[in-house]
Amino acid sequence: MATTFSADGTNNGNNNNDGNTGPFGATNPPDSSGGYSFGGLYDSADTSNFNRTNSLGVVFFYIGFGFFVAAAIAFFLSFIRAATEKQRRFSVSAIIIVSIAATAYLAMAMGTGYYVRRGPGQNSGRWIYYARYIDWIFTTPIILYDLGSFSGVGLPQILLAIIFDILMILCGLFGALTSHTSRRWVWFGMGNLAFIPVLYLILWNFRKYRVDEVRRGYTVQSWYLAIIWLVYPIAWGLGTGGEIIGTDAETVWVTCLDILAKAVYGSLWLFAFRKALPYADGEIADRLAQAPRHPNTTAPPPGIVQPQDPHVYRQQPVAPAMGNPAANVLHTEVHQEIPLQELPHATLANPAVLRTSTSLRRSTNSPNAVRRSQGE
Repeated sequence: MATTFSADGTNNGNNNNDGNTGPFGATNPPDSSGGYSFGGLYDSADTSNFNRTNSLGVVFFYIGFGFFVAAAIAFFLSFIRAATEKQRRFSVSAIIIVSIAATAYLAMAMGTGYYVRRGPGQNSGRWIYYARYIDWIFTTPIILYDLGSFSGVGLPQILLAIIFDILMILCGLFGALTSHTSRRWVWFGMGNLAFIPVLYLILWNFRKYRVDEVRRGYTVQSWYLAIIWLVYPIAWGLGTGGEIIGTDAETVWVTCLDILAKAVYGSLWLFAFRKALPYADGEIADRLAQAPRHPNTTAPPPGIVQPQDPHVYRQQPVAPAMGNPAANVLHTEVHQEIPLQELPHATLANPAVLRTSTSLRRSTNSPNAVRRSQGE
């Protein structure tokens, strides 16, 4: 039974079985004090299947939920099998991302996490899922932090990208909230303006700080992420913004994008580029003209001179210290956990040359130090 309501939200007593209730059985009247109704659909024949979630949309919500749960299990296995602390850190980030996404998709599949935006008709409206924006505002900063730390860029640039990313998502949310079409497109434009610095940072700025070991992985991941994220504004403009495509079509589109941007993207980190993860947080590529130095960069330890390649350090003879035989042993510690089998081949073949992507320092008591005696 469907009950129609007058403009002030009161029951006019006209009950018709028009079969227009949604898959969640929503029968809430419109909110006469505002432009949307949380958790329910305007129960009126003016609201067609085009503007609400039907069976197809619900099925894709559950598909997205299943993908993210499966990805969380796979990423947890990666966490258990991690050989280095950085592989473990990236695994944790991936687990958090897909777990948040799974929670949001389960909420949407079970009929929560949405509101109804008033349409041009008196009692019409479109279902808008704010659960998506809650998901994005938590997960996308983690994605950007991982990408920035993998490149070796400093924290200020990463924070700048995160701030613009959050502004972009908030603009999309504010645009989805408003029922005024012109204002909606103003928010859309503002969101795209905030997106431009994010693209610049991940595609041009961050890449300047890559070291050789992460070059291929960062190039693939940054361009993959940028291309996927560029499709989101198109989906928003055709669906939430312009209402050119229906709610179900938008749900299918955005679900596929979320799976690619979270589950598949995290899988590339942890499986395709797993061996490059120990080289994350590398020092800034000082070989570039006018490139600033990484805040963690230290001067080469005594007895080490820096040749043309800033990432190659050669041991020079050190005069024995009288009464201190331990001074003849140079302790060089790499500021990252790199399993022996993952060290560059040149290091193992020529002990006089140590290639590393991070700064070196002198250490005499670290259990992780690589001890190399003079002349060995």
